[in-house]
Amino acid sequence: LEWITGGGFQWDEALLCLALRVQRSANFGAIPRGGGVNGVLSAMASGRFGPLGTPGDSAELLASLREWNDGDEASLLPGGDAAEVERAAMEAAGGDEARATVARTLLRLGFVEDGL
Repeated sequence: LEWITGGGFQWDEALLCLALRVQRSANFGAIPRGGGVNGVLSAMASGRFGPLGTPGDSAELLASLREWNDGDEASLLPGGDAAEVERAAMEAAGGDEARATVARTLLRLGFVEDGL
């Protein structure tokens, strides 16, 4: 989390961390393979979201992540209660909604507890 809060949060690095964390969560059975956030990863890999060079280029990706974060699959993960995850994500992102969405997803997937 310090990486995000410390100002070193580069968008391309965040997306790489997101992809690796989703893959690890699926490999260890924390999330189902195929749909949900794994479907977001597949769409990223296939280029469905187009170039993701900046948060402004990533509206569809961010919408998909927000949908997943608000869904049942995310609520089953041991990443703390929803209010605490939301508070930590917004704090980590300095109020930037795009960064908060990625931070929220990483928190829900256990990035802080387990790393990549």
